[in-house]
Amino acid sequence: MAWYQTFLVTLVGILLVIKCTPNADCSIDPSSITERPNEDVVLRCTCRNVDVTAYSIEWCLQQQCPLQSNADYSTVVTSVDAQEKYSILTVIYAQIDDSHTYYCEVNGTIVAQADINIVEVPVTDLLPDDASITYGESTNLTCELRDSNDQLVNATGPVIWRKNNMKIIADVDNDGEVDLHLTDNQLMIIDAESADGGVYSCGLDNQILPVKDEVVIETAAKINKNYSVKATVGSKVTLTCSATGYPLASLLWKDHSGSEETDLLSSKSTSSLVFPSVKKSDDGIYQCSATNGIGETENTYITLSIDSSVWRVSPSAWTSIFSLIIMYACINYISLTSN
Repeated sequence: MAWYQTFLVTLVGILLVIKCTPNADCSIDPSSITERPNEDVVLRCTCRNVDVTAYSIEWCLQQQCPLQSNADYSTVVTSVDAQEKYSILTVIYAQIDDSHTYYCEVNGTIVAQADINIVEVPVTDLLPDDASITYGESTNLTCELRDSNDQLVNATGPVIWRKNNMKIIADVDNDGEVDLHLTDNQLMIIDAESADGGVYSCGLDNQILPVKDEVVIETAAKINKNYSVKATVGSKVTLTCSATGYPLASLLWKDHSGSEETDLLSSKSTSSLVFPSVKKSDDGIYQCSATNGIGETENTYITLSIDSSVWRVSPSAWTSIFSLIIMYACINYISLTSN
């Protein structure tokens, strides 16, 4: 082969290498994941700004390249459009020995990598499984940690408790007595009040654990006390009614005639009855009822007193008065200038 033929072949090879060298923007989501044994783990390698017809995406693991779909792995390649392509790798029923760094290759070149860590993370188990207490009763919750084989394991740190996903600490009620008592892996609710109802869970401090069980404590609805509101004709008035308890209470308003009111704003266990501009006829007692299916219906009464004796000037009257003042000033000005 002549020298120029060798040169041309070499040049073509270089051009092919340059053309086939990936310059795509590729990433793996997630870049790192920690999971318990016996769960499927999914990685997604996405490449953008590529010619999907010329680029191939493959998964590799150390000396295994490419990884083929089998009983342990599943790979699926999909083209989103002409410039984006992604591949999904599923490690099926992952075990601890599946903890490795996995690579995403485009045309034989590594473009991204992700770490899979399979560790024995305990799940929380709450006892008793179902707790329903009434006002004034007490109950004791126990938090246990279990491995993937449902065997008890010892806690590696302090146990924390949450109610409705919010961390809780020992609470003090209105009488100054502790009504939530925390000891190691136990939570005691003493003399339960309606506000103690909710969804309870537990775990280790500074560590999010899978929750096997949650305990729902149901308490009867309790509503705010009676109160009075004074207002003047034409003013905006908002009557508010709130209730505690779990499940969340449904609130219903009735006016002084016994008719149900529908002009209200509700948010969870708080409801507002709004009067944009009260009239003397709105004067009276309004009833707010709360019920959540636990215990009896709770009622509270709000007395609305409308004072119509205060002298008030309507906007149209103010306009007329202002016009008279301007007219009077103009007449005086004309009179002075004519003299």
